[in-house]
Amino acid sequence: MDEWQNQLGYRPTYQFHGPVENLPANVLEAMHDTLIHALQNMQRHAHASGAFISVTVAEVGTQLVIADNGGGAGNDPQGRGIDKMRANATNFGGQMLFTEPPGGGTQIVWTVPVLAQT
Repeated sequence: MDEWQNQLGYRPTYQFHGPVENLPANVLEAMHDTLIHALQNMQRHAHASGAFISVTVAEVGTQLVIADNGGGAGNDPQGRGIDKMRANATNFGGQMLFTEPPGGGTQIVWTVPVLAQT
């Protein structure tokens, strides 16, 4: 995250819940790719001053939440990077949703039904 602090002008905060380190490598790669695309979009379009990233590995699957306090992207933004982010989820039987919370900004919820390996 330190590398993004210089590019974004702020340091995103983040939380990890559950055995993230036990996820299959291909899921971690897809999640990382999604996160990079989201941070790049924040840098280019959101004009945000803060972002929050959460990764949760639970009994029902894995969820990545990326939220910023920028200008908002709407509920159905389009573009090659966003298409790639969606594909990263649907390739594992998951989905990605965009919302604009009441206080503003954009929230991305990327969910896949993949559990950590034991």
